[in-house]
Amino acid sequence: MSKEYLFIVDTNSYAGNFERQMCAYMTGCYGECEVGESESCIFEQEVDDCELKEELDNIITQRSENGCARPVEICSASTGEKYNSFMIFMIVKPSKRLVEFLTLRAEAYGKLHDIKIKRVRIACEETIIADITKEYKNA
Repeated sequence: MSKEYLFIVDTNSYAGNFERQMCAYMTGCYGECEVGESESCIFEQEVDDCELKEELDNIITQRSENGCARPVEICSASTGEKYNSFMIFMIVKPSKRLVEFLTLRAEAYGKLHDIKIKRVRIACEETIIADITKEYKNA
């Protein structure tokens, strides 16, 4: 069984217009497509907390439908709003301190780009791999 944690940001806008840039601004991480590289540079200039940066090393990438590895993906909000949210993939549950930091970074980016942050939340996905093979006698 493996677990993956999702840091989810719900907004008032279609997240496909900004999720990669906001993720890079919040975390310093961006994908193979390099969208968000300039925001990652801003992150590096503004954030010098080594403990937070070490915890951000737990961010992982997933392949998009186009095959590009990236640390973020758009999703629907729990309220049903289509694609006004995005999720950042992590292999370890983020600490309270990291959640507060990421929330502040999301709000700061939102203020710069007129995006309202409605809510942030943590979700956990579990993958269970079961061996369902059957042994056959005389095989």
